[in-house]
Amino acid sequence: MKKNYFLALLSFLPFLLSAQTEFITTWKTDNPGVSEDNQITIPTYPGEIYDYTVDWGDGTSDINVTGDIVHTYTNAGTYQVSITGVFPRIYFEADISEIDSSPIGLDDNNKLLSVDQWGINQWTSMERAFYGCENLQILAEDAPDLTRAWSMFSMFAFCTSFTSNPSIGNWDVSSISHMMNMFLNAKLFNQDIGNWDVSNVTNISYMFSGAESFNQDIGNWDMSSVTDAQRMFQSALAFNQDISSWNLESLRVMHGMFNGARSFNQPIGNWDVSNVEGMAGVFSNTDSFDQSLANWDVSKINNLGGFFRWAGLSMENYDKTLMGWAALDSLQSGVSMDARTVRYCEGGEARQSLIDNYGWVITDGGKVPYCNEDNDNDGVLDHLDNCLNSQPGWEVDSNGCEIVPHDALQVYTLTPTCPGGSDGVLEVFLDATGYVMDISVSGFGYSNMFYDVVSGQPHTIENIPAGSYSVAVWINEIQYQQHFGVTINELGSVTGKRIQLDNKAGTALYTVSGSTQYKVNVNGAEQIFSFEDDGERSIQLNSLTGFNEVSISGLNDCQGNLEDSFFIEDKIMLYPTIVSHEMYVLADADKLDLEIYTFSGRLIKAISNMESRTLDVSTLDSGMYLVKIIADDREETIKIIKK
Repeated sequence: MKKNYFLALLSFLPFLLSAQTEFITTWKTDNPGVSEDNQITIPTYPGEIYDYTVDWGDGTSDINVTGDIVHTYTNAGTYQVSITGVFPRIYFEADISEIDSSPIGLDDNNKLLSVDQWGINQWTSMERAFYGCENLQILAEDAPDLTRAWSMFSMFAFCTSFTSNPSIGNWDVSSISHMMNMFLNAKLFNQDIGNWDVSNVTNISYMFSGAESFNQDIGNWDMSSVTDAQRMFQSALAFNQDISSWNLESLRVMHGMFNGARSFNQPIGNWDVSNVEGMAGVFSNTDSFDQSLANWDVSKINNLGGFFRWAGLSMENYDKTLMGWAALDSLQSGVSMDARTVRYCEGGEARQSLIDNYGWVITDGGKVPYCNEDNDNDGVLDHLDNCLNSQPGWEVDSNGCEIVPHDALQVYTLTPTCPGGSDGVLEVFLDATGYVMDISVSGFGYSNMFYDVVSGQPHTIENIPAGSYSVAVWINEIQYQQHFGVTINELGSVTGKRIQLDNKAGTALYTVSGSTQYKVNVNGAEQIFSFEDDGERSIQLNSLTGFNEVSISGLNDCQGNLEDSFFIEDKIMLYPTIVSHEMYVLADADKLDLEIYTFSGRLIKAISNMESRTLDVSTLDSGMYLVKIIADDREETIKIIKK
């Protein structure tokens, strides 16, 4: 039997090995393409030698294929196609007139749905491998063999649905020198490729251009061989990773590198750009970018057209940049720099030096008003003053805005909410007059804004559910803001029970939970019991006699209450004495014995160590009986009538 299993395994092994060697893809024949709705075309590269076998997934195959091949299926549909043999490249063509427009497929680009397995095929290049394949996904769990490849130019360009799951972060790309356009307009791509070895890459231009979702940490990439990085992150709208440690000593061209990268704002001021000659439009349309580039060596730069056009650069960092560049030993002459929305102040002399000494043509937002003036006499120059109308005598911060002590603003919970309710109350109080506040409260499904709240008096915010909240307070005129975290607690429901009744001592003991404070009403007289938390606590009532009505409620009436009533006496009682079914024994005793006699003195029932205080007499015949109750050292005989 074991021998048969072994032979079966040997016979199955070639199939397993073959399955793992195949390059497997999935196609949908009736997606738009150049072939008919029941056809697909395998695209190859004319400059390569092919000799491959293709299994079309419909029970048919072709062998010794040496180039492109079209296959016609009996029915339109989705098919998995497997390729073995010599197949060095897959190569899709597309027509594109503009770098940021959609391509027109010249092959069956949109019929390809996925790469399911790479197999053992040695790829010679990935240039335009899946160019314009808008429906492509990489589902393969293995990695392509790229040891003979040198280019990934436009590999996934315009693959607008491409997300890749599993990740492609484990690919060996160490032999690749060209990654230009690799993820161009791959709008959904956002895979972790931070461990890629790009040490041999020289051209990385347009790599993430239009990759709107990409925002992965690639700060450890070895960029020392890169010479061309122009438009690398153009319109990479989400990208904002720390790449400050990149070694760019070989870089020559970086035109438009961050053009339209609207989220990017990282400290790249220490990059070595000393060999760069072209920087046109590097930070054009970078709304968020605000870093000093004073340490950049721009001595070889001959073009700064559009460099800071529509950038978010502050006056302070523009001043620093101008002063740093003007201090360089030499610069190229006649350089045009566009920073049309950015203004300067203290960098004015440096700017003029660039114009006078090197003939630079600088287009910017001009000098800020009130440069080096202090019109509100607060000690902060107006061009650095964010609050130009500070009240005389007020202490101000480095931005010229009045300082409001942090402890002047108080946010606290006024009342918690009832169980299951939404009636919690917050109060915001600024202990200063003359200010107008905006208040935001958000959290736990609740969000609200309160505008133009006058300071100096409490502002109450009601109807808040239980939960944790963020409270933000702004005073816009002095650029003041403060944030608080507060919690609206939910009051617990009052629960409890009487656990002891001592007739001798005249006391009753209750366990309660759900509140930190209890109102206890005994026969109309109220007492308050307070505790540190709302956990289980004990409440003892003393000096009780006769019939008692007890009500125990929480701090708030909405917490509910506990109602109880009882009769307390030191003597032994039995009731009712005229009975049909059950009677009740009232006696404060550790040991209780009971005996029932006929009127003639015959014992008919005896109970020793009676645990229940309920006596069932339903089985007795009608008539009169004597019940003897022995409670510890006390004894009582009571006449009863059984109906």
